[in-house]
Amino acid sequence: PSLQSGYYNIILTNGSIDTIYCDMDGSYCDGKGGWTRVAYFNMTEPGSTCPPGLSLQLHSNINHGVCGRPNPSSAGCDSTFFSSKGFNYSNVCGHLRGYQFGSVDAFHLVSVDSFYVEGVSLTYGNSPRKHIWTFASGEDDFEAGDDDCPCNNGSNQPIPSFVGNDYYCESGNSVHDYETKLYSMDALWDG
Repeated sequence: PSLQSGYYNIILTNGSIDTIYCDMDGSYCDGKGGWTRVAYFNMTEPGSTCPPGLSLQLHSNINHGVCGRPNPSSAGCDSTFFSSKGFNYSNVCGHLRGYQFGSVDAFHLVSVDSFYVEGVSLTYGNSPRKHIWTFASGEDDFEAGDDDCPCNNGSNQPIPSFVGNDYYCESGNSVHDYETKLYSMDALWDG
């Protein structure tokens, strides 16, 4: 496309007009352009806030807030919703950076509508949700237990069938300790 990336007024399917960021050169995706931004929040930017369903958490070992589950020390699932504003889509792309908090278990063998990952799950629809991509966090980079990433040598960590190969798994624990803390020295899923 010959247009520049930036904010454009778009007529939505209901006839209303909304200002939406369009990535016209694909610099955040495939290099081809034509992407419409559905969600954006960068907690390293001043004044950033967490989306509904997630809460701001402050830790002494990182210089910005992070978004997380309201009670990160308990098992469970919390979600947030980003609307496609009525646009049909066939591809999803983006960037995600997270941090491991405490001891985690990567995957759990339950349904897509349940708590199946320690990390972030991208899904759409409901009853049942449809899986797009999973960002999992394994306990550490050194072992091959049932709480580590499936790619660790000798790991016996099973992957839920609905996830298939559509996931990244990484650990932020590079020092082989298991503390209830934010592992801020190694961001997850950053390439």
